[in-house]
Amino acid sequence: MLRRAGQAWTVAERSENLAELGSSGHMAGARWVALGPGKTGFIVSSGGIWQGYLISVADVFELGNEVHGLGSFHEAGSNGGACGPETDECWDIDSRIRFDATAQHAGYHDILVDFTGKRATLGDDRNAGHVETPVRQTARYRFDGKAYALAAGTNPVPGF
Repeated sequence: MLRRAGQAWTVAERSENLAELGSSGHMAGARWVALGPGKTGFIVSSGGIWQGYLISVADVFELGNEVHGLGSFHEAGSNGGACGPETDECWDIDSRIRFDATAQHAGYHDILVDFTGKRATLGDDRNAGHVETPVRQTARYRFDGKAYALAAGTNPVPGF
């Protein structure tokens, strides 16, 4: 558990199983965020690589009297290490996470996730190879009273 000590946060108690993050519990990074007026939080990015597939997940946490998990979503993914000439679909998608301070629900800002990248699929003529299409879209996540949930758009990062 984290506790505020003046202007800083200190570790008061460890919660090793608060969330399952990344491969063997390893995370890629964390950043402090303002979830809403007077609501401090952080987003932890974690994931892993498995046999050519990469996935990155963003987990949202709020710091109140305790740390509370507020949901998660896929933020990036690729199957570049497993994509070959016969693979039906290949993708390489990244994102940028930002908060919409003009949209609040239950005192929490909406989260906007801007996805960019590419997706390639094999057409009916498999000899012609993959047909590539760009990915440029935004998904909106809204606090529903318990957690952030997809409210508009789609998340183009496939799960596995």
